[in-house]
Amino acid sequence: MRNPHARLLLLLPALGDQDTPADAVDVVADALLWAAVPPVEARRLAGQMLDRPMFGAARWVMPAPETVEGGDEVFDGILVCDADRSPRCGIRLARGITREQNDTLARALGTWRP
Repeated sequence: MRNPHARLLLLLPALGDQDTPADAVDVVADALLWAAVPPVEARRLAGQMLDRPMFGAARWVMPAPETVEGGDEVFDGILVCDADRSPRCGIRLARGITREQNDTLARALGTWRP
């Protein structure tokens, strides 16, 4: 799936960030317009979607680098969820990738630190 509007709409229910950006309603409304939601409904529906995340609002924090079982290093730069009751809590993404792949992913997510 290469369309950014489609990707956002698919991922949105799982995001649930307590620090939602100020322009989030506009961004989601644009994605809904792309998906043929009538313009008079897009902004209202976007607000409702952002107000009702699947897992509740969470903070995303930068974990410390660690070594996991088997000796593979898990690099920093990719945020993890800290909401205790969320199935996302503490799950480290992108295990088993190279430092270069990790940094590329962190840049794409906007969390890379040189």
